[in-house]
Amino acid sequence: MSTGMRYALESAAYAAADAAAAASMPLAERRRQRVLNNLLRVRPDWEAPRIRRAVRRVFEEAARYSVDLAMLARMPAREVLDDRLRVDGLARLEQVLAAGGGAILTAPHIAAPEAALVGLSALGIRATALVEAPRSSRWLRAIQRLRDASGAGFAFADARGTADILRALDAGEVACILWDRDVRRPVGSRRAPHANPRARYGGVCVPFFGRQAHFPVGAVDIALRTGAPLMPVAIRRRRGFSFEVGIREPIPLPRTENRALDVRTGVADLARLSEPDIAAACEQWRMFESPWAPCRDAPPTAPATQIARPKSVV
Repeated sequence: MSTGMRYALESAAYAAADAAAAASMPLAERRRQRVLNNLLRVRPDWEAPRIRRAVRRVFEEAARYSVDLAMLARMPAREVLDDRLRVDGLARLEQVLAAGGGAILTAPHIAAPEAALVGLSALGIRATALVEAPRSSRWLRAIQRLRDASGAGFAFADARGTADILRALDAGEVACILWDRDVRRPVGSRRAPHANPRARYGGVCVPFFGRQAHFPVGAVDIALRTGAPLMPVAIRRRRGFSFEVGIREPIPLPRTENRALDVRTGVADLARLSEPDIAAACEQWRMFESPWAPCRDAPPTAPATQIARPKSVV
């Protein structure tokens, strides 16, 4: 297949994904409202028309993510690295790995973090990522195809997957963990709504865009347990199946006798340092839950009351 034909098919796939996202929005009003509320927290400076466009883009990104996985499962890792990724900070990671002990790369749910993982495998850097347990056998097969084709490692976010991550770090390899949403669930099951997500999944409330928000502690906890450097990663879609990746400096984590405080401080630092990257690519942030809702720490004046918007922010 010629390069031109391949790019045409790729563009058509993403256009179909965008159309499917637009068709699904009227049927997912509660999800649309949560995305709207999230964007109002992150970008209170945006006017209503821009916010509405960003909400639609988040739904499009969720649909495009399926295309991303299909592309990754069919494209050689070297081609992904050479033609589809623009990476900054690779030397930082190589320097950390040269010291031994492995490294933990952590990112929010923006664009397709798996693309960076596949790019690392093309460099001979062995990496294992904790991924969300699939909702269906179709997703399970897609993840398996990606695992087989890319040479990268994927482990479901459960006890066995955590053990795989610990073994990878012990071998001096890279672990990849998304930090902004708890993805643990039994394979093949759907997560049921829960009145108190903290009680079911754990985590801590830390400052995030001016309010207390709830995040899982996995990446920070594993870094403290193993001593592996924790390196934030910023990724965003440039166009189609093309991404920018920025590997940041390791976060200094406190190590005192108060382990719980150390974990909370580490999560707070990670959230604070990630705010600029999330704000810059918030229309690609595939967050359909509110990280703020579990903490119930609304200030007297919330962003939704400063500008006329439909409904109030939770």
